[in-house]
Formats: sequence, C-alpha cells, structure tokens
Amino acid sequence: MKFQPNPTQLWKTYAVLGDLLQSQVRPDDAHRAYGDAYSVIEEVATNLQDKSLKNTFLSSHYVQKIRQKAQREIKRETERSKLETS
Repeated sequence: MKFQPNPTQLWKTYAVLGDLLQSQVRPDDAHRAYGDAYSVIEEVATNLQDKSLKNTFLSSHYVQKIRQKAQREIKRETERSKLETS
C-alpha cells in the first residue's frame, strides 16, 4: 500500500497539536506547530486553481486563526534572531 498524503488532515493535525502544546504551556512548541500548519495551508492554497475557492479557503475563520498564531511564531523567531546577533 502506497502512502497518500492528505494535506488537509496534516494542517488540521498540526493546528490541534499547537492547541495541545499551548494548553501544556509550551508556547515555543505550540507556535512551531502553528507555523507548520500554516506552511501546509499555503501549499494547499498554491495548488488551488480556482481563485474563488482559494480566496474562500484562505479567508476562512479557521485558516485566519491559524495564520495569526503562525505569524506570532514568525515574529517571535525574528525577535529571537535579533537578540542572538546583538
């Protein structure tokens, strides 16, 4: 049996993992999981040919919530990098 990737399940799993890690007060790990989820979301969106479907997907409440959490991780990593180079 050949493995068939399911990107929708993958990004949802990363998002739920982020929620779990957040509840365990592991913010760095949680934000990393949200970042992974959003990376998969962007890949899915890139492969959508129908612009209307793509816009609906990217503007959905759940995807926007994950994007916001992922952006916090990007901001945090940028700030951490600045501190390390100072």
